[in-house]
Amino acid sequence: MDISALQNLSQQSLVLPVLIQLAAIVLVAPLMAMLARMLNQPAAVGWIAAGIFMGPSFLGQYFPLISQWIFALDQLGYAPAESALILPHIFFILAEIGLILLLFITGIEHNFSHLKSNGRSAAMISIAGIVAPFLLGVTVAYGMHDYIAPNVSMLGFCLFVGTCLSITALPILGKLTMELGISRTKLAAVTISAGATGDAVGWIMLAVVAAIVKAQLDWSAMIVMIGAACLFLAVMLTIARPILTQIISTHLQNNQGKLSRDALAYLLVFVILCGIVTHVIGIFALFGAFLAGAILSKIEGLREAVKEKLQDVVDILFLPIFFTYTGLHTDINAFNSPILWALFGLLLLAAIVGKLGGCYLAARYTGFSNREALCIGSMMNCRALMELIAVNVGAKLGVIPDSMYTMLVFMALCTTVMTTPLLYRFKDGTELEEPMNKSGFFKNSSTKQTSETTSSQEV
Repeated sequence: MDISALQNLSQQSLVLPVLIQLAAIVLVAPLMAMLARMLNQPAAVGWIAAGIFMGPSFLGQYFPLISQWIFALDQLGYAPAESALILPHIFFILAEIGLILLLFITGIEHNFSHLKSNGRSAAMISIAGIVAPFLLGVTVAYGMHDYIAPNVSMLGFCLFVGTCLSITALPILGKLTMELGISRTKLAAVTISAGATGDAVGWIMLAVVAAIVKAQLDWSAMIVMIGAACLFLAVMLTIARPILTQIISTHLQNNQGKLSRDALAYLLVFVILCGIVTHVIGIFALFGAFLAGAILSKIEGLREAVKEKLQDVVDILFLPIFFTYTGLHTDINAFNSPILWALFGLLLLAAIVGKLGGCYLAARYTGFSNREALCIGSMMNCRALMELIAVNVGAKLGVIPDSMYTMLVFMALCTTVMTTPLLYRFKDGTELEEPMNKSGFFKNSSTKQTSETTSSQEV
């Protein structure tokens, strides 16, 4: 980063552009989320679309002056190059805070008691959801290399594409299950657990691949990282959980099921500390927050108390910042030839077959019915924007060129958009059917189907 640009910008001079961007995001994101719900998609899809709408694909291309005024410091007389150094870092931190809070709520929201009888299934699904898409991703990348990235290391390119295809979007998946009303079901718990395990392994894979690309692979460091993560998990389960369960349960009983301000503050400090530990270990702060919520998920009444305090501010402010600001860096104009569109289709097919197909087979093998396995595979296929972390690492290392970056971003968006329609298609006859029907998703479709059934019976 250019230090001189930082020195030229006072703290007060940053307030106005940040507020302008926040206002634009908080204004547009809910409108796009409303449109997404009308199209039977979760709010997260609308937030992503808001970012693409306000980014180079639309606003930047057709209304460049407005885009530059909102998303740069031009209105204060600074050069775009200077603003590009500052504002992304501010919004990146805000987005990370939002993800940490979301992962904490996701951990609390899910009922992990199902894993006593389904832990083997979650492990098998997680393994299949990593291995199958990784192998397919490496194979497809190998075939694409000479056309997409001829000047890039073959090994680094293939390994990064395979890793990107292996990732499941845990935050959006957790948010999606809550919006659909299925977060307390066995299928959601198994899928979230498989996704969390898979993502943890995925981040370790990402670190290994990045080390290989840098030619600095240190197996001893990897072993230390895995050992530290296992030790932290053991401490959380055996020491932190029983102590905190007793303290929080007593507090809720004494306060009519409500969290006091002081209690919420201490709880957030605990979440942040967990994030710090996992960040230091090297597996990202998000997983510390998720684990903090997961170990407290059995405390009666805590889920409602936390959601009452945090859910609105996370949904209204932090999550739109994350999804929208990430979408601002997506440019559909990078698809400038039929060959690139064909290669994107091949990449998308490999991603779907590897993740959905692999997890489906693993779920069937571990005893789930055909429709249950399809639901699990559909949820695991949701990638969304967590993948962008891996894509950005590859881009910074120089092994993911712009065209492949755009392909991977749009692959993530496509697999996210298709998740809810697939779940609706496969939910009948599973435990997801009743809560999804009550959630309001596909209300028009359900009404139409009921009407058609009634008319058929009358005939």
